Amino acid sequence: MTDNSNRNLDFQFYFLLRTSWWQDEQYIQEPLQEFDTLHEKGIKIDTDKRLFRRVPKKAQIPLENWQAELIKSWNNICEIYRKADNLEENEVSQYCQNNLLGVALVIMDESLERHKVTLDLYNSQKSGIASYNYNTESIFSIQDKIGNMKAPATLHAFTPSIDGRVKTDNWSLNLDKELPYLKEISTAINNPVFVVYGLAHGDAETANGQLQNWIIPLQEVLCGDIDKEVKTTAILNGIIARFIINESVFETLDYEAKNLRFILQKETTHNINLIQKFEVKNIPNSILETQLRDMENRVVDTDHMLGRFKQAIKTLEINQVNFKWRLHHIQQEEKNWKIDWQYKNQYPPLLEPLHTSLENLQNHVVYIKGKLTQLKGTCIRWRSFITEHRHIVTENLALLANFIILLLALGELSKSTVAEDSYWTPLLNFLSLFLNHPVTYIIIIVIFSYIGLKYYFKEIYKRFKYKAKQSNSIKNIFKWLKISKITIPKNSEKE
Repeated sequence: MTDNSNRNLDFQFYFLLRTSWWQDEQYIQEPLQEFDTLHEKGIKIDTDKRLFRRVPKKAQIPLENWQAELIKSWNNICEIYRKADNLEENEVSQYCQNNLLGVALVIMDESLERHKVTLDLYNSQKSGIASYNYNTESIFSIQDKIGNMKAPATLHAFTPSIDGRVKTDNWSLNLDKELPYLKEISTAINNPVFVVYGLAHGDAETANGQLQNWIIPLQEVLCGDIDKEVKTTAILNGIIARFIINESVFETLDYEAKNLRFILQKETTHNINLIQKFEVKNIPNSILETQLRDMENRVVDTDHMLGRFKQAIKTLEINQVNFKWRLHHIQQEEKNWKIDWQYKNQYPPLLEPLHTSLENLQNHVVYIKGKLTQLKGTCIRWRSFITEHRHIVTENLALLANFIILLLALGELSKSTVAEDSYWTPLLNFLSLFLNHPVTYIIIIVIFSYIGLKYYFKEIYKRFKYKAKQSNSIKNIFKWLKISKITIPKNSEKE
């Protein structure tokens, strides 16, 4: 990490936490009702979130110590919650971690090119390093209208990468060790994000030497009074909060969407292979029914996930609208500052992350809907074959039952009074003798047993054939058996 030879270097943290949530079918709110009036501790964002800004108490701390300062700031926030609700230390840490949406590190310096932020990555153990590198493209710029500033101050996003490659996986911030670290997302439960921004504010040292008065006002309009924790009207408060909300919603939903897409793709490919390798009618009925139940469960789960995605997209859209509203009012409120949001660009850097997240989630939804349609089509095909198979079996049994009923009816008819010289008398006597003989019942039982056994033996044969084809061929089984045998050395064979 860099040294602190430049006296302009400074950094601070922004923490965004939920203020209400659902747990075990109960709606829970934070215990800090006094925060509604004590803005110096935390300010409300969108009525259900709270933003804290933490500045290291010791001025001009080297940036290489930012991780230790982050943990100190986090512990201070946990202590505020602990005092508010009389929680135990281990309880409040878990409580705050569960409701943390994300943390932003903001670096302020004359120039940002030399700065780089790194974090350890963990799965079950340390697996790499995440780097946040300075991006030359500015998000917005701000300059005093009087003209004391030689150049505008600019805000930049630091681009994350994993071991030198572009970040593609989803990672969440963890604060349960001595130093913060990133862990790959593995569940849909709360996954706080970590983002880094930099404010290049020009030659403040020269300005101090010339007794220019733009330094402190610039800091106040962007961050608020340095002696207080937060200020509702500070420009960076709203911007950083919107960025954290966007990242937090996107990272978790993007992780879930990628997993769901992989599962649906695997399921679709599996079904296509089944159709290509076998005729579906040759698959055992019991296996078809099991597969159908699994597919129907997948359809229900996917519909549920699509509902969550639509809700998340709506959240991001609302976040985007609120963001634009806030930017418009900032432009009108700040009479002494000229702010360039770069709206003339086709994709303003300030709004591009929000547009990109929305577009990516919408692309996920379109893809998932397509795979869901395929899966529903496969369910219809499977259900059709199962119904057809059952219909054939039912028809055979019904035909046999009708035949037996006919025989019994004829037997009853033979018992009725008929003239001795009737033309039908010999036939009816024969039927009476045949139907009342024990052998007849044995024949009926044999016929029923034959149909039943034929059905089950056919199912067993189809199951065996299906399993054999599914494992490519029976030769693979014998090949496996051959490999598993204890081989005799050639020397022993010669002996």
